Amino acid sequence: MEALLRLLKAYFRRLRVAVLNADEENRGRGVIGGVAGRETAEDVEVEIDRMAETLFREVLERFQGRYRALREVRVFSEHFPEGYGSEQPTILCFIDPFDGSDEYLKRIESSWYCAVTFTSPDWKPLAAGMVDILAGKIYLIGEGSEEYEPGKRVTTVITLRSEGEEVATPDTRVRVPGTEPAVIAAYMGRSKYLRPLVDMLGPLLPPEETRRRNFRQLTWHGKGGSFVYAWIAAGRLIAYIMPNEPVNEILPGWGFAALAGFPILVMEEDGSWTPFSPAIHWQQTRVRALVAACTEGMARDVIRLIQS
Repeated sequence: MEALLRLLKAYFRRLRVAVLNADEENRGRGVIGGVAGRETAEDVEVEIDRMAETLFREVLERFQGRYRALREVRVFSEHFPEGYGSEQPTILCFIDPFDGSDEYLKRIESSWYCAVTFTSPDWKPLAAGMVDILAGKIYLIGEGSEEYEPGKRVTTVITLRSEGEEVATPDTRVRVPGTEPAVIAAYMGRSKYLRPLVDMLGPLLPPEETRRRNFRQLTWHGKGGSFVYAWIAAGRLIAYIMPNEPVNEILPGWGFAALAGFPILVMEEDGSWTPFSPAIHWQQTRVRALVAACTEGMARDVIRLIQS
């Protein structure tokens, strides 16, 4: 839906300016309270989160006045898990208005993002977007973006500094071992995640001989969250691995996986791995473990290694 992509672009542009201005003026760093389903030591709601959410409501309301198709939207976020908006929605919205509030709170200028996914009530993905605030890049995918093949859309990357656009084709997403450098993401910012992550990643740290044979270079990116799915769709990452991943960190980025056609696999209580399904998992607080990858084969290879 072209209106959704227009909405995302408008919101992301306004959000970036608002966040950068707030940072320059040292605003938005007060702690409001906890986050549902999280320990305070893990995550808190910061004033910048509330500002970003309020701004989204304003932009959404403005677009609802212009586009009849957007008038029945219900929005879900980590700070409003019960949702707000239409009681009989034709569009569901899952948003992480500001991902990186912990870094913002501590004045660490490294990873400030927002991710959004729109779906129909029966979980058909409609559009998804992500903005890298500090880098000044918007990632968009959905109806109205360039079509590569039936059922698989490509990600448009807009650089805000130059207003230029570039398109990442599926060829840039499929990383073939030995052909180019590869990056895997995993969030390492809290001991709650880092300790089990070390156990999971051990088998993925092969001997030097294996690394030389299979990868020219394998790099670990120690940050995760809903924004990483845009990076996989655009070819920046080959995989994302996480234990105990909150579902509200998956849903805002899930649209990129669904529209670009790469898998998100989650571990069930019985130890089996199944595709992430919003219809099944969206009301869960967390999944035991998650592997997202640029191809099904890559995801299954990673799972075989970490299970061993």
